[in-house]
Amino acid sequence: MPPPRAMRFGGAELDATEQAQVASTLVEKLRSEDASEVAASAEELFRMTSFKSAVAIDTPEAMTDYDRSVFGAGAGAGDAVTPPAGNSTADVSFSTGDAHVDGRRYLMGDGFMLDEDFADGSVRTRRVAVMHSRSCLDNRTIIGNVPGVFEALVTAIRSHSAESRYQACRAASQIIFRNKDNKTALGNTPDAMAAIGHVVMLATQDMDKRTLAQACRVLGVLVAGDEKNSMMAAQDAPLVANLRACLLDGEDEVSGQAGKVLNSISYLIPEDTDAAK
Repeated sequence: MPPPRAMRFGGAELDATEQAQVASTLVEKLRSEDASEVAASAEELFRMTSFKSAVAIDTPEAMTDYDRSVFGAGAGAGDAVTPPAGNSTADVSFSTGDAHVDGRRYLMGDGFMLDEDFADGSVRTRRVAVMHSRSCLDNRTIIGNVPGVFEALVTAIRSHSAESRYQACRAASQIIFRNKDNKTALGNTPDAMAAIGHVVMLATQDMDKRTLAQACRVLGVLVAGDEKNSMMAAQDAPLVANLRACLLDGEDEVSGQAGKVLNSISYLIPEDTDAAK
């Protein structure tokens, strides 16, 4: 297993200096006046800091209904796959991803990692992290160290473009996820909480459920385990009101993410705000 610094960063083999240069270029593009460039850069930052998983396709009969619903199947949908030694039942109908570090090809998708070994020594269905996923924790640190990254994210979150706001919220939530320094830095960035709250308001008005869910998610990550960030959110009465309205939303992802935020900040919400609900 190569060390994280030697793994792919943004789809290429780069050393630490080159990684920082790539991150800096993307961060600078977050300030672009071209909304499509802002959205594309934020999406790339999201991908660099996100886990992915894959499913080995050793034997198609081992695929569960869940696997099929997540990864899909269809005659002729994928490239030919070379089965492992001793197994000639590889299913060529599944769409495959890039070659993994172990030299085999996998279906790409999101999910938990699972290594399912059987008594006969075979591996029927496995979910494993793909190569560029394993460096996502390292990537969060590299991106978080880019000067002005959090101010640039706030600028993107304030974008006039709904797509840019959506991608910026996704990127922000992943950059600060399980990274205390990044979470603190974003919370300390001027206008950060207000900008996210503004996205919650706009997405609610526009019935833009996917952006609303992502805005609630970045709030949830921002306040989790951080009392200072939680206090800022709890004292924002309009934000609290919008989050409470989200609890009644028919979209499970929206209500679920809003609920996580409120669970974290409920003990800090002023009594007069509670009385007004």
